[in-house]
Amino acid sequence: MLKSKKILWALGTVLLLLVVSVPLIVFAAGSNDVLYGDVNEDAQITLADVIALREKLANGGIKVSDNDDASADIDGDGLISSKDLMILRNYFASYNYTTGTSKVVLGEDKASYQYTSGDGAVTSFYDNADSERYSFVCSSYINSGYSVYCSNTIGGLSSTTYTKNDEVHTVTYNSELGELYITKADNGAGALPANGETYVVRNETTVTQNGSANINGMCYIVKLADGSFIIINSGEDFAGVEDRMYSILKKQAPDPNNIVISAWIFTHAENDNIGGFVRFAEKYATDSSITVKQFVCNLPDDSVLVNSKDKDNQNELRTAMAKFANAEMLKPHTGNVLYYADIAINILYSQEDYLPVNSFGNYNTASLVTQ
Repeated sequence: MLKSKKILWALGTVLLLLVVSVPLIVFAAGSNDVLYGDVNEDAQITLADVIALREKLANGGIKVSDNDDASADIDGDGLISSKDLMILRNYFASYNYTTGTSKVVLGEDKASYQYTSGDGAVTSFYDNADSERYSFVCSSYINSGYSVYCSNTIGGLSSTTYTKNDEVHTVTYNSELGELYITKADNGAGALPANGETYVVRNETTVTQNGSANINGMCYIVKLADGSFIIINSGEDFAGVEDRMYSILKKQAPDPNNIVISAWIFTHAENDNIGGFVRFAEKYATDSSITVKQFVCNLPDDSVLVNSKDKDNQNELRTAMAKFANAEMLKPHTGNVLYYADIAINILYSQEDYLPVNSFGNYNTASLVTQ
């Protein structure tokens, strides 16, 4: 019986070696080529590469540096992770030995989508993500020398913003949809989300709607506890709408000669949301009693806008904001939280969430959704 077991063990070992060593794809790699899936770098993809990838992952995640280990980065996201192992396993699971092909093409899953998301930002979108993937990406940023600027969780949304030198990268994970977004602004474009500052309470917080039967669109003026204001949109382009806003600010400010607008938020750039502001900027941008500290909006790139009118509106808004030369520009992303005195604003949705498979035929879908 013992002799029979030894024979069976020997036969099993020989069969395993045969399976591992038989190449399913043979590729003569040039000096600058990458054969995705060839983890052990023997110029062929076999089951031995699955074993080699498991061994690489045994010590945790790996950040790909230059071309080192690039063949193991099967989804091309710059990280060697369990997702790469899953793709390689699926490659063999769907391999057709007759045709010598697999339904899974290695190295083509870079990011599910990558797109320009406006104002110099680029977003990579990964579908079928999980919490392990989000945690791995976050730890990889730390291991690569980035610092956590801010982090937030809102229900099923988790978001962390990382900085290094002038780079600002925001990683957002939606656990309910299994979606992961990485938005990079590598030129320091725009301000960072406010982390909260100490302030002196000067009054109660109030909300005033600037509107009437003759004014369409949305405009809310929020007086914060420190006496400064948040304004949300501005209403439509009607004669006198700018004076009405100015009058409210003058009346409610603790010091009418020092009106501080901590943030002017634009959900999107349709006329009924920005028209009043364009008028306000034309008349009051040079008024020494008014200070706008920050504009908050996340406008899509012109290339994804279907209607020329939407492009014109966005350009009109940008031109009007530029009149306030000292104001910061903040482009918030889903999952960010913005702090202004006693108010915290959660970003639940931005246009980047809609973009992967869509363009903006209906510009309302580019709106910021806040809480």
